[in-house]
Amino acid sequence: MNNETPAPQDPFTQQPQQQYQQQNPYPQQQGYAQPPQWTPEQQAQMQTMKDGEHLNLLSVFHYVIAGLNALGFLGLLAHYVMMKRVMEMALMTAPAGASGSSGPPPAHVMATMMDGLMIFYLVVGILILAAVITNIVAGRCLKARKGRVFCMVISVLNCLSIPLGTVLGIFTMIVLCRNSVVQLYHDTGMGRARF
Repeated sequence: MNNETPAPQDPFTQQPQQQYQQQNPYPQQQGYAQPPQWTPEQQAQMQTMKDGEHLNLLSVFHYVIAGLNALGFLGLLAHYVMMKRVMEMALMTAPAGASGSSGPPPAHVMATMMDGLMIFYLVVGILILAAVITNIVAGRCLKARKGRVFCMVISVLNCLSIPLGTVLGIFTMIVLCRNSVVQLYHDTGMGRARF
C-alpha cells in the first residue's frame, strides 16, 4: 500500500500546490498585508489632493444644482403663462356685477386673483433666479478656493431645496468644515470672497 498523501490543491484552480507555486513566483504572505508607512509630509500632500478633488466635485455639483434651478424657473414661467391665459379666459366670461352662488365670480374678483398670482410668480421667480446665481458664484468660489464663508451660507440655503440641495448642502458643509480645508483656504490667503 502506498502511504503517500496527495499534494494539497489550490481551491481555485484545482492544481497541486507545487505546480501553483511554480507558476506564481511571488511568495505568499501569511496574514494581512501591512499598509505602507507614509511620512507626515506625504500624508499632508495626499490629504491636500483629496481636499482639492472634493472641492472640485462640489463645484461641479453646485453648477448642476444651478442648472436644475434654471429648469425650475423655466417651468415656473411656463406655468405662469398657462395660468394667465386661463385667468384671462375666465375674466372674459365673468359677469360685470355681483353674481349668485352658482355663477362665476365677478370680474373685479378675477382681476384681484390675477394680481395676486402675478405677485406670487414674481416672488418665486426672483427666489429661483437668486438660487441660480448664488449657486453659480458658489461653484466658482469653490473652484478658486475662495469665499469659504459665502459657500457655507449658500450650502445652508441649499438645504432648503429638498432632496438634492439638502444632500449638496450637507456635504459642502462637511468638506468646508474639515480642518485641512480650512487650512487650505487659510494658506491660499483667499478665505474671503472677492467678486
